[in-house]
Amino acid sequence: MESYSSCYKQPKVVALTFAGCDYLLVFIVMHFAHALFCRLTPSTGVPAIVYMRQEVVGSKALSRTSLRALGIMKGNALLR
Repeated sequence: MESYSSCYKQPKVVALTFAGCDYLLVFIVMHFAHALFCRLTPSTGVPAIVYMRQEVVGSKALSRTSLRALGIMKGNALLR
């Protein structure tokens, strides 16, 4: 089984393009976890996204927050 830290040892850049701003952050997290071959389980930690000093932490918050809620309407954005 792959550990949390082993997911981040692989230096990969993954880009994702969306056609709209109503996508929920939970789908973005799941896409990148799949793209990096990581499994999001309770033992791997709490999923989170940081954008412009706004932290969205936990599955419930990610499933309620959209790109629009972060102020991302169009263009490019760097999510951490």
